Amino acid sequence: MRERPYSQKTIVELGTLLEQSITDMGELARLSYEMQFRNTAKARALETRVKEAVANLTGHTVVETAGLAEMRTSPSFHTSRTMSRMSSNVQSVSSGQDDPSDGFLDLGPLPVFEHTGKKNAHQAILAAWTALEALSPQSYKRPEDMASGDRSRVALFQRGVPWRTGARSKPNTRLYFEVVLGAILLDKATEALVNVFGADEETSRPEGTRVAIGSILIDNDGFVLEQNGVAVSSFAWALRPALELKLGGLGVWPSIEQRICDRLEKIVRRRDPEGNPVPVDLELLNKAFRWLVVQFGIPEHLVEPPTFAVKIFHHFKAKNAPEPSLLNSFYLEDLTKAARLIADNGAGSGLLRYLGCSRPADKVDVLSPVARIEPVVAPALMPQARWPSSGGHPLVLLQQAAVNTARAELGGGAGIMGINGPPGTGKTTLLRDVVVSCVLDRVTAMAGFKDPQDAFSTTGEKQAFGSNSFLHFYRLHDSLKGHEIVVASSNNRAVENVSKELPLKEANGRHDEMAYFRTISDLIANSRQAGDPEADGDGNVEPVETWGLIAAALGNAKNRAAFQQAVDFH
Repeated sequence: MRERPYSQKTIVELGTLLEQSITDMGELARLSYEMQFRNTAKARALETRVKEAVANLTGHTVVETAGLAEMRTSPSFHTSRTMSRMSSNVQSVSSGQDDPSDGFLDLGPLPVFEHTGKKNAHQAILAAWTALEALSPQSYKRPEDMASGDRSRVALFQRGVPWRTGARSKPNTRLYFEVVLGAILLDKATEALVNVFGADEETSRPEGTRVAIGSILIDNDGFVLEQNGVAVSSFAWALRPALELKLGGLGVWPSIEQRICDRLEKIVRRRDPEGNPVPVDLELLNKAFRWLVVQFGIPEHLVEPPTFAVKIFHHFKAKNAPEPSLLNSFYLEDLTKAARLIADNGAGSGLLRYLGCSRPADKVDVLSPVARIEPVVAPALMPQARWPSSGGHPLVLLQQAAVNTARAELGGGAGIMGINGPPGTGKTTLLRDVVVSCVLDRVTAMAGFKDPQDAFSTTGEKQAFGSNSFLHFYRLHDSLKGHEIVVASSNNRAVENVSKELPLKEANGRHDEMAYFRTISDLIANSRQAGDPEADGDGNVEPVETWGLIAAALGNAKNRAAFQQAVDFH
């Protein structure tokens, strides 16, 4: 724990000390550190004076943000010149410990977004969407929220770190730990943002919730994993630019994220003089936390240090290492790519249609008059296959019209089509027929080969299998690719309604006539019974029966690991 040389001094005494050391960076660093522990109005005012003094010496400017004085570096958040000066001075008050300011990154100035003045401009839409995603973090109230509500998987740091203590894993699993590298108090951060941007009609506030600043994955021996070892939060980085009204530049996060993760890895991967890795301890965790806070310029009163780790039980046969919790929106990288494609005139028809860059040539109201719907339900457009629904019931008129239109407009290439309807009107039902049409396309392509072997070509690659044999790898013919479907949604339940229901026996009216890798789909649908220690449920639920492996719920790391385990090991 870093010492507080001025913990016993009053605010008046600290103010006098400031006046006497207005040009002493080391003294200013000590005063700035002490101000983190003072919360009165007089302390806040003195903190502002300290920051102004530091600004005068380092070339920063001080701006009022959410009622607080914060330093703004010009032209970038942290310049190497300024950080090297701060490092040499702060080092003298760190009681011999490594100072977190060592190794800061100069991330450069954020790009400036120039609004064209046009309403609903495409780049403006993407910039606004990016800002919303960057500032909409995954949050938690209690540590167990990071462990799906399971308190037994939370290890607090009150008695030290939980690894290297002989902790046991569950059967058939390896034990790992995900350490949350401190947190931002989301209610206070929201208040700061509201003070800058103003309140809206929403009255709720995220009381008591927190946002992880970053996380690292550690094995039971205390070493950071080689793969997926570190993760950082976009919210932690984006908060400072947002408070400075620099929302238009948040699209650079994907490129900044990699640089931050690379530097964080260097901090948490220590080696002794002989080059051997050194286990992670609390001192190192706090150093990594402090580095992130200062690198991102997060106001001190908004953060709290690392206090817990989450136990992860990973199947011992899994080929891939566990993954850190999802700290950020998975849209951010795609939004950055979309903005780049729009700027370079390289966007596809689907993206252009989605953003309104291109519009349908004609709008047709299929209900007025009803005759307008006749062309899209004509016999020539009817699919040659449909989902074997229970009872053999066909789609209703508008459902069939939607399926036919999707096939006619999107079957030959890229694009986008919207189907709107209230809950319970059969949107998921019609998607089953879209799935069947894709299966039919692949069957048709398969039927074009006189010999099944013609669908494969050699790659020349092979892998040793045993002492005297090899597994040879083949390339699938292009005509058999591209028939897959990804069901994506911001609502997990909506995705599961499709991907989990399709393989169910009850969803197939002719399940007694067909089977497609049924034993594997049964294992996936009953992961708890199959031995997955992290599967939902208590293990006493009635087993689910399936007819075939036509779909699976993937998405998060747990689902993908369960799928891989069932397919690879059974």
